[in-house]
Amino acid sequence: MGTHRRSAFAAILSLGAALGACTSGSGGATSSAGTSGTSGTGSRTSSTASNGSTSGGGSTTGSAAYAGTITLSQTPASAEQSPPLGTASVVFTAGGGAAAGCAGVQSGACCYQAMATSGSTPRTSVSAGTVAFTDSGAGIGHVAYGTTGYPPLTSTATPTFTWLPGDTLGVRNGGATVDKFAGTVVAPQAVTGLVPALSATAVSIPRGRDLAVSWTASGDTQLSFAISDSLVGAVTCTVADSAGTLTVPAALLGHFGAGDTGAIVVTRQNAANPPLSASNATVNFVATFTKFGAVTFQ
Repeated sequence: MGTHRRSAFAAILSLGAALGACTSGSGGATSSAGTSGTSGTGSRTSSTASNGSTSGGGSTTGSAAYAGTITLSQTPASAEQSPPLGTASVVFTAGGGAAAGCAGVQSGACCYQAMATSGSTPRTSVSAGTVAFTDSGAGIGHVAYGTTGYPPLTSTATPTFTWLPGDTLGVRNGGATVDKFAGTVVAPQAVTGLVPALSATAVSIPRGRDLAVSWTASGDTQLSFAISDSLVGAVTCTVADSAGTLTVPAALLGHFGAGDTGAIVVTRQNAANPPLSASNATVNFVATFTKFGAVTFQ
């Protein structure tokens, strides 16, 4: 994979994670506060859960002193990635969460956002103690706070950090600056029936007309289709997964240049709803299934 394409993937993943935290919805979640300990025991089995949720004590208002986002992502095996890759991103900061909404040009369900030309002031990273993960009650991995925050947790370094679609994924922490919390989210199904199909071979996208995107709908919460050139910007469209289709407007695709190359990232997502809560923090807990592909703009 070329340097430009890798940077496009990295840029669009960063943008997608930020948008996902702002737009996450229900997805078969339960949460509680004030619990502690490490991951549990038991057999790992594929399971399903209803879209209902329950939440325990603690504040879930925007006035919480700290905000966190925990994203568990699964990427299928491919010519460029084998076996399937599981990753966890854990971030806690002082102050409320990121503002929701499009920070660029909005058209329907889609938002174009130019790549930042100057860095914004970063929020102060804080610790929630060791964060541990389970799959259907069985421990699959944990991550501890370091000098620069929480490092990524991957199935490459931790082979047990894997799961199946429909599994109930759990999280709990030991507590530190951010108090203890715990909760679950259901892992989304794999994305199938996707048009345009994605692979390492670049999909050619005309900039002068709308792009129709379709997939086989599932019972998961939402699906995002993001297309980017790391030197220009990204268009991200987010709709209910049950829609099975979305349209990327030509007006937004026109921000890219003819001959530009980049990446497409399709993300199916479930999120704890309501968000998890500690006595002093609100935590977005998200599970995603992500597919990548390359793109060339006409």
